Amino acid sequence: LRPYVERAADILDDKKIKLKLYHIPYCVISETYHKFVKKGITVKERRVALAKVCNNCRYEEECPRVWKSYLKNIGTNEFKAVQHGVEQKNDEIKLIYSPHPNKDEGDMPPLGIALLGSILKRKGLKVSLYDLNIMVKHLNKTEKNLFVDLNQFNKESVEAYISKGKNRQLFKDYAEKMLSLIDIRECKIIGFSIRYDSLYTALVLSKSIKEKNPGCKIVFGGKSEELEKEDFLKRFAFIDFIILGETLSSFQMLCNIVLNKTGNFRNIKNIIFMKNSEIITNNYLEQNDPDNLPEPSFDTLPLDLYKQWTNSKKVILPYFFNTGCKNKCSFCHPHNSEYAFKTKKIGKIMSELKSLSEKYNTNYFYFLNNLINPDYSYLEDFCRSIISHRLDILWTDSARPVLLDRKISKILRKSGCISLTLGIESGSRKILKLMRKGFMPETAEESIRNSSEQGIWVYANFIGGFPGETEEDMKKTLDFFKRNIEYIDDYQVSDFQLLSHSIIYQKPEMFKIRIRSTFDKNRYGPEHMFQYDEINGLKWEEKVKLIEDFKKEIKYIWKENKNYDPLIKRTILYEPFGKYKDKDKVRQWIVKNEEKIGVKLIY
Repeated sequence: LRPYVERAADILDDKKIKLKLYHIPYCVISETYHKFVKKGITVKERRVALAKVCNNCRYEEECPRVWKSYLKNIGTNEFKAVQHGVEQKNDEIKLIYSPHPNKDEGDMPPLGIALLGSILKRKGLKVSLYDLNIMVKHLNKTEKNLFVDLNQFNKESVEAYISKGKNRQLFKDYAEKMLSLIDIRECKIIGFSIRYDSLYTALVLSKSIKEKNPGCKIVFGGKSEELEKEDFLKRFAFIDFIILGETLSSFQMLCNIVLNKTGNFRNIKNIIFMKNSEIITNNYLEQNDPDNLPEPSFDTLPLDLYKQWTNSKKVILPYFFNTGCKNKCSFCHPHNSEYAFKTKKIGKIMSELKSLSEKYNTNYFYFLNNLINPDYSYLEDFCRSIISHRLDILWTDSARPVLLDRKISKILRKSGCISLTLGIESGSRKILKLMRKGFMPETAEESIRNSSEQGIWVYANFIGGFPGETEEDMKKTLDFFKRNIEYIDDYQVSDFQLLSHSIIYQKPEMFKIRIRSTFDKNRYGPEHMFQYDEINGLKWEEKVKLIEDFKKEIKYIWKENKNYDPLIKRTILYEPFGKYKDKDKVRQWIVKNEEKIGVKLIY
């Protein structure tokens, strides 16, 4: 192959035509790479090879040498399907972030498997990470024909396939395509990181994995209340274990038992498994202590793909350093409030941020904490530490709209904070009390204005349709929105979601509602969100109409005052904030680059 490619390059070079190579594994041309570059050849396909190609290769011992050469000549690999040939084949544990149909999400590496992988590696276990979500989305974007249609993986279609064999060939083909990116032959444990909209993709993949490698233990963990249903493991018997809640120590213990073939699964906290047709559930409320968690490792994830997705020169790294929540919001999952608020020591946070920044050549961080401001002194110490350590990072996080006076807002911005997501929820004092938010509209208004005036991009969250919320309450929220529209840079209105574990669901009489036994799946999607009727108030259908009218009104106010649509992904803010400190210039950059970053403008 090499001499033919070189000859083709010579002929085309004479005609001043540039040659690009596609779909040629790097190992084939590693020794002549520099010669190719001198001849003007561009190696467009930057992966080493797909796993299914490497599986049939007889020269496994060459892989480590080729990989070192690859890193030296090209840099980070996009796919990392086969990183070190032999080593990758011998990995006993694989952690997979399952694909989901949300087209807008693929801008950051998944933090959950990065943390879990780091813990397992620290214990000497062989583990590799795969973000199938970004890999599949990248192939869907770049291949001539659609690689995998993720919209096919809905509840009805997948359950019909698994239980009745409907569309059998379609799902088997899709699973085969996705699994071609992973070598599962010698794997002993595969852990799937699940969210509600990736569950059904993971089910199809797991069924196929079990057929190919029956001895492999398949573990599901993550956020999907479907996993907690009593009959889940009976319906999907190819799943061996489910780990609920904060799963890091539980998964590590499970791996030790499986690999060492000794121990009792009943001793693992937060685990569900089936033995002799009996479902065994060990459900303990266990909280990770963030101070005991290691620095996440993103080493085997396709970092270049995330940069492509965000049109960014640097990868945006997710990171969190506190768990639990000081809020007791009535609409939220009780786990958030039952867990005590715990945080890493600030010195450790600074050390890890510095390490991650140097290791991955980035200063872009997306903090995934429940809130950055549990109290004033903590927030001030945190920000001043970033400044004194000269980290020079840009970061975003969520915050309560309290304790944000001018002084702290100025320190926040100086520390690199470019955006805060504020849970305003409502402009009605009555509704905020029912929500147990712990602040009033006036406090939220002050926080919005102080943050915005210091150059922080303010992202305001609202909720429509809370039990007891009347048209008058919604008008108060609209008036709040109008008064502060100058200071709000982006917003989202979420439909109220009645979650099955919330205080409202557990004590409906306290909130004067009657819960229906049916789901409004057309409206919400995830099945644990219930319909309700207000006692002596609105029926569900009337409530839905009120929510829709409220959203139309708030959208109209926005259009009257802004020249871009809301719901800008915060990940696109890093590039302009890296260039400009003035928020007005950031807005101008967004408008100018509308096509590149996918922002819809309003004219």
